Amino acid sequence: MKYIYVILSCILFSACKKNWLDAKPTSSLIIPTKVEDFQALLDNPNVMNLNQCGGAGELSAGDFQTTYEAYLSSPIQDRNAYTWAVKDDYYEGSDADWRNAYQRVLFANLALEGLMKIPEIPINQQNWNIVKGSALFYRAYQFFDLAQAYCKPYSENAALDLGLPLRLASDINQKVKRSNLKQTYEKIIADLNEALSLLPLKPLYKTRPSQPAVYALLARIYLSMSEYPNALLNANSCLKLSNRLMDYSTLEATDWPFPQFNDEVIYHCVLGGTNASGIRNMDVVPELLNLYESNDLRFRLYFRKIFSNIYFKGSYDRSNMFFSGLAVDEILLIRAECNARSGNLTEALFDLNNLLKNRWVKTPAYIDFTSVEKEVVLSKILLERRKQLCFRGIRWQDLRRLNQDSNHKTTLSRTLNGETYMLPPNDPRYIFPIDLQEIKLNGIEQNSRK
Repeated sequence: MKYIYVILSCILFSACKKNWLDAKPTSSLIIPTKVEDFQALLDNPNVMNLNQCGGAGELSAGDFQTTYEAYLSSPIQDRNAYTWAVKDDYYEGSDADWRNAYQRVLFANLALEGLMKIPEIPINQQNWNIVKGSALFYRAYQFFDLAQAYCKPYSENAALDLGLPLRLASDINQKVKRSNLKQTYEKIIADLNEALSLLPLKPLYKTRPSQPAVYALLARIYLSMSEYPNALLNANSCLKLSNRLMDYSTLEATDWPFPQFNDEVIYHCVLGGTNASGIRNMDVVPELLNLYESNDLRFRLYFRKIFSNIYFKGSYDRSNMFFSGLAVDEILLIRAECNARSGNLTEALFDLNNLLKNRWVKTPAYIDFTSVEKEVVLSKILLERRKQLCFRGIRWQDLRRLNQDSNHKTTLSRTLNGETYMLPPNDPRYIFPIDLQEIKLNGIEQNSRK
């Protein structure tokens, strides 16, 4: 396992201060040749599971504020994300979210190419399949997260909108132009459908993908596309395999109350941290805090006051890093929303209440939410999505999707040092710019944000 990290350290980690495509491998590096080598390559959590793309979206989503002093001490790209700024040189260097995501794509492509040189024989067939399925999953996951940051929300115009550079080979000198958005999503979904039959029902570690993780990710993706029947189909398939909920009433309101790799976690990864979201700098906005009722256990399990600020302590990573993986609570809410949208209110309310009764104090007993009005049920489910899934990188995705619905549009605003900043629904600033180094190196088209 050790030499796998040596192989790629020169290719990847030396590129931390410049665009990852600038790095060149050396002829002295040992080349992996066995299935186990490529499994070890994908088992590097510092690359594959940490610093996921989405930190900028969490800064921009409006669920917390920070002090002016913390703002001034933050990197330029974090300051720009926080104020929804429009600048030609947005990053003043390279973009960590873009760079880290494409590093993971490179790892996945290296594994896929390496496997093609290893014969499939009975003795290695199971592990060969797992490595291939894992690589396809990781690549699809990165492309989806990148699309949520650097592409328009999916719509009927997807074939006309700019997608991603779909890097499907490890050749770092290959120049890849941007696909259209429809092609981007088609490739993401194709990779996941291929991965499905290759992966196990249960992973050895929750930092590895599995069949339930594929179904969960497909449910998240189809929801973002507003393709609710497909989202429902995949949520159902996921929950048949993984459906355990924690009872929040059994947890203590400690600094970090949720166990890492707890029963709800299907696939584990975390967003990259920012200075503004640090414990001493983060202050959850009253608009979000006021959504929690007095008997809702999430308020005391999710939040804590330190000095004059209220910070979020409810990460399923059991740390101050924001969990952004896949979990049962999210998939239940996806299924509930899809059923509500199709008019299956009984099924929608069953999932909603099943979740909430495990989030509520036992005395007085939780009373099921009921309604026969479709829009009332849907609005309640969307409200619970915001409350249950806050600080997971999901709010930004929901804003992009729901802003296309006239009944659920949101205008964001925040005040910093006496100046008010606003982000209207469907604003071009819901798409982050691509850093100028990448534009110059590969000649790809920049996003318009004006």
